[in-house]
Amino acid sequence: MFYYALLDDQGAIISRETSDTPLTVGEGAPGDYAMMREMTTAEIAALSLPSSLDAVDQIRDARLAAGYVDATLGKTFQCDEASQTKITAIGTSAGFAIVMATAPVPTFEFIAADNTTVTMTPAQAFAWSMRIMGWVSATILYGRSLKDALIAGQSPDTSAGWPS
Repeated sequence: MFYYALLDDQGAIISRETSDTPLTVGEGAPGDYAMMREMTTAEIAALSLPSSLDAVDQIRDARLAAGYVDATLGKTFQCDEASQTKITAIGTSAGFAIVMATAPVPTFEFIAADNTTVTMTPAQAFAWSMRIMGWVSATILYGRSLKDALIAGQSPDTSAGWPS
């Protein structure tokens, strides 16, 4: 596939065209082809960049919504934005309960993805929130690294390498 840019009088791209065969473009070419040039690799990559970046966001968001599989508790926990807020609140409260040696010792409950309630001690809740939010952070940062690679003109495999 060959990619061409139609230019205005000042040389700015006003439209893009593709062809299965090479075209004669530029000075001396007939009609509009005289105002065309072959696109650079970076310009071609930029054509699909917005959809590629959106695809990374969709994969990241789907992974967060599907949740974190916690091997310690044997449950999956959803990690959408609302769940992240609740997980952070439980982790923070559990940390305070530990530091302040709260008596009676509170319990913390959270609903797993299978709709069962998981009850935790402060130490369990604090460790649980740290595991989940560590995974959430790694997932978000990995998505960002994929987007940085796409912006730099690389072609990373956006379906591989995500934190598990």
